[in-house]
Amino acid sequence: MIKKLKELQELAKQAAEPIKREKGKIHVVSHHDADGICAGSIIYKTLKKLGKDFDIEFVKQLEEPILKEISKKGANMFIFCDLGSGQLNNIKKYIPDRKVVVVDHHQLEEARWENLYLLNPYLVEVDGSEEISGSGVAYILSRELVGESGMVSLAIIGAVGDVQEKDGNLIGLNKILLEEARKSGKINVKKGLKLYGRKTRALHKAVEYHDNSHIHGVTGNESGAVQFLSSLGIPLTENGKWRTLSDLDEKEERRLTTALLLECENSAETNVLGNILTLPNGYEIGEFTTLLNACGRLEKPMAGLELCLGMRESTEEITREYRRKIAFYLRKIKNNKKIIIEKRNASYLIAKDMVDEAFIGTVISILLRSPEGKSILFGFANGGEGVKISARADKKLRDKINLGVLIKDSAEKLDGEGGGHMLAGGGKIPPGKEEAFIEIIDQLIDNNINEH
Repeated sequence: MIKKLKELQELAKQAAEPIKREKGKIHVVSHHDADGICAGSIIYKTLKKLGKDFDIEFVKQLEEPILKEISKKGANMFIFCDLGSGQLNNIKKYIPDRKVVVVDHHQLEEARWENLYLLNPYLVEVDGSEEISGSGVAYILSRELVGESGMVSLAIIGAVGDVQEKDGNLIGLNKILLEEARKSGKINVKKGLKLYGRKTRALHKAVEYHDNSHIHGVTGNESGAVQFLSSLGIPLTENGKWRTLSDLDEKEERRLTTALLLECENSAETNVLGNILTLPNGYEIGEFTTLLNACGRLEKPMAGLELCLGMRESTEEITREYRRKIAFYLRKIKNNKKIIIEKRNASYLIAKDMVDEAFIGTVISILLRSPEGKSILFGFANGGEGVKISARADKKLRDKINLGVLIKDSAEKLDGEGGGHMLAGGGKIPPGKEEAFIEIIDQLIDNNINEH
């Protein structure tokens, strides 16, 4: 991997040169999810250090109509972060005569032209789906532009936000960057309880929703979780506020750890304990990525950029609004079970206008973890340019299925588009084509599963 990192650094030097030379306006376009916000933040801070004249925007997808509008910007150079590799032909179509730098980790289209500068791990045979994120690639470029930029933690946040952990650990170039972040004090790594919401979720809710293992009468049961913690002598409130895992002292956390190990029906230690990555501000990285994703889905990506750059401390307003929205959509689905089509291999949630397209991915991720859910779940929501598709697969299907490829192949047969990674993918299809898409992709899934 050290050799691959050096090869990627050589590509970064080539991509850095036109940015260093640019005297005119630069327009940065980044994805609006956690990885994209981290990547955009890295490039934002880097260009600021270089004293460049630039602006930045975050987009949901780099679809052709959006790219057409972007091309109208009066910029001399465009930098695309965490997107662009799969839209090279359209970028060439709309921005053929101005410099374009694509800083991305997704699979590449074949298009190349004189004004294009590509920085992508696939060019050095590194898997961008799990070995480095878009923000990791942006960080490597930043180092070539300004030396040590101090933003390696954002590269790790982006990787976790992009679900690149494998069996709870970062691999490939991500692992190298994590070690750099640990040594520089940007990220603290210690073994601890794998309860989500160390700083942001009430302790009893963290225990209730702990989905790596199961405790009869506690998992999925709020009153059961309250009673469980009370029986351990762990107070749930302090100064009128719910306590979180981060509020526990060492003795309390050890007591809770022992109880979880003893009571979990699947009591393997790896389901309860693991490496916990925390930031200097106390946030566990998984929590921070949720905040960034919330900013994107609430159409407040600039708030996410402010969080990444340390310009915003309060997150309560964003967290409350995000949770309200998700709870609202989950209630609507619960009361309308007919919108879910069950097939042999997967479930298909046809939400239409019932769920905002920005939240369909989050909603199906939550539903995938429910006990009655299938191992693969698709969601469809009406969007401005067609029907948005989001899909998630259980981690037990890793290396057995590639949702990104399957969605791309299926959507293109219906004049749509798609892509993604092995266990998470998305795309767009024309309105009214949901059932046709389901027939195509369900057969492809069947074929893939049978092969394995």
